[in-house]
Amino acid sequence: MENLLIFIIGVAAVVAVVIWLYRANKGDLQALGKQLGLSPPAERTQERIQERGAGWQSKELEGMFNGQPLQIWQRSVRYSPQRRQEKVNIYTMVVRPVTAGVSLPQISVEPRLRGGLLDWRFGDMPEADLGDDEFRSSFRVATADGTWAARLFDAEVRAAILDLRKRWVGGQSGGLTALADATGFGWIEIDARRIAFLIPGTPMPSLAPKITDAATVLDRIARRIEDSDA
Repeated sequence: MENLLIFIIGVAAVVAVVIWLYRANKGDLQALGKQLGLSPPAERTQERIQERGAGWQSKELEGMFNGQPLQIWQRSVRYSPQRRQEKVNIYTMVVRPVTAGVSLPQISVEPRLRGGLLDWRFGDMPEADLGDDEFRSSFRVATADGTWAARLFDAEVRAAILDLRKRWVGGQSGGLTALADATGFGWIEIDARRIAFLIPGTPMPSLAPKITDAATVLDRIARRIEDSDA
């Protein structure tokens, strides 16, 4: 009887924590949406993540931001699905939908240390050489299509990304900064449907300045896609 009572109390505590987290997350989304002028989607889209980690991502907010379509998604991923005790990593996805009628390859621009760790776990990714040693020292451009990568991540876009890195993480080089890049900066993903800037952490009002910065970079990339389609 005593063990049953302990079990019931434990289950009740877990349920209470889950409810509290859900309400807190919902409140954060409402406040973030108000700051950015975005609203919850009419239908909440959810997608499964199966490459280089396993988990889910869901669309939480959408609308027009600075005259362009913008969406906020939340991604939850575990990098070792076989190890259930490993923590779930949560990211805020700043998404610009791709409307141009072009076929885009998959491109990932990520801090070099993060890319190396994921390669070690999941296998090497092909890397594009953009001929920029400063950018290459901090970021790895993973794609099988170097032509598209060079077109989208030209000198202006690369400079904008390096500027974000300097303001978000710091401009110094070395092991500590590389670690900060890998854990705190995030990365950019491009596929046939969208371009996305993933920022570590759940969507919340304190991320609004970073989301604004990220949306500006995504707009630069989107313009290059649209110009290619013209």
